[in-house]
Amino acid sequence: MKKNQKPRETEVNRRPRQRMDVIDFEIRKGNYPNCTDMAKILEVCKETVKRDIRFMRYDLKAPLEFDYRKNGYYYTAPDYFIPSTRVTNDDIENLKLAEQIIEKYEKTLQLKGIKETFGKIYKYLPNDYSLFSSPMKFSQNPLAEISSGAINIIKKAFFCKKEVEITYESFNSQKTSKRIVDPYYIHEKYTNSLYVIAYCHNKKDVRVFAMHRIRKAKILENEYMIPSDFCPEEYLKDSFSLEKGSPVYNFVFKFTPKQAKYLREKTWHHSQTIENLEDGSILFKLQARGLHELKRWVLQYGGEVEVIEPPELRKEVCGELEKMLQVYTIKKKGD
Repeated sequence: MKKNQKPRETEVNRRPRQRMDVIDFEIRKGNYPNCTDMAKILEVCKETVKRDIRFMRYDLKAPLEFDYRKNGYYYTAPDYFIPSTRVTNDDIENLKLAEQIIEKYEKTLQLKGIKETFGKIYKYLPNDYSLFSSPMKFSQNPLAEISSGAINIIKKAFFCKKEVEITYESFNSQKTSKRIVDPYYIHEKYTNSLYVIAYCHNKKDVRVFAMHRIRKAKILENEYMIPSDFCPEEYLKDSFSLEKGSPVYNFVFKFTPKQAKYLREKTWHHSQTIENLEDGSILFKLQARGLHELKRWVLQYGGEVEVIEPPELRKEVCGELEKMLQVYTIKKKGD
């Protein structure tokens, strides 16, 4: 290096960190490395490795112990890893946003210690991280109440690939029944409800179960495998949201100019197309399953939309409007 030439950042700051990354990797692999092994791998002297080990143990609080039988180091906490120290403001903003999003679902997901987990992460960030304020805020929408422990049992069953016996309440019949299912995937619907896509042994088919309608859940001994060709995105591709029971329909809605701008601002379904009309209104078209879901969706726009196709949905909406008219009809005096 030339005299008075400023050393590169990697030469001064990153080499010790890079060495510790390698040591951490070897320990987490279960190789039980010792100072002699690491000196050879890193091409440094044993004293350098000893300094790195001391730094990891006392400064990074790594749960390092030496196994004399295996002649190498190991972590007493198997899930430990050395924390990252190279973060930017973008990284801190991403963490803050992630904390907001996850805290929204803390109760629904039966998650515990969210603040403590992020606290551990923040401990290794620059000291001024607490002064960082993100301009983005996420509102809390109403969330469905999930039976205590149900989400944890479903998640545990997914990771250990064990069948689950659930007591499930049907939305239509409101009757409960026992099902044996293989959890494939947990999906959040746009209404902030959680659903589990699972193979149902009772129905011999993949079904969608609302997590908040699972009254009880118990892990069984039988193991299962998720088919290698199963893809949740492909499974839900034709659905407007999650409904799978109905056939695929060609939907056409005519929206008024007032609502047209709002519809153009979002992607509601991958198949949607929009045809602009001369008066400023639009024809909003898509191909999807979910007659009942589309009925609930279209009714929120009231008189700002007309169902053109399919006739089945138009009939459903008309029937719903007739019932609403009966509810809101003002009775005259003397009637």
